[in-house]
Amino acid sequence: MRRMGILAIVGGLILGGAVLSAEAKDKPVIVFTNFGLMLNGFIIPNDLVLGVQVDVRLGKLLMVSPEFAVWSNHYHFTSVTLAPAVLLNLTLGRIFLGGGFTAMKGGGYGGGTYYVGDWQWHEKWATRPKFNLGYRARHFKLTLSGTPIEDGIAGVLSAGIGF
Repeated sequence: MRRMGILAIVGGLILGGAVLSAEAKDKPVIVFTNFGLMLNGFIIPNDLVLGVQVDVRLGKLLMVSPEFAVWSNHYHFTSVTLAPAVLLNLTLGRIFLGGGFTAMKGGGYGGGTYYVGDWQWHEKWATRPKFNLGYRARHFKLTLSGTPIEDGIAGVLSAGIGF
């Protein structure tokens, strides 16, 4: 559990550094805390998804969004999948569309299962493309994203609150 805490702190420092760096350049930045459901075959809710995402506007049409998400295992956080990602989005008003890459570890998506309290450092990270489509207001975001995995596509419908 200590290593999970250390990983969360390091991830927070990296995201915080990205926010401070972007604000120093007078770029509009907003941080979202996301809550979502992983959809099995884009139909049936399968897992919970919690995450943090930083949206950095690059002019009027582009937005880069680094994020860190944790996927549960069937609504229980006894085993999880870690999924940091970087996305580049085209923004058309409040609608955004884009993609990037995610790296997944644990939960069977990255070469093994990570059980909370039993971190296995020898597991490999699995890098996958990630695509998303969504609606973004000033302090709210609704996103549908998809990531190809071994047996199909992991679809996630998430809502984010910005601050």
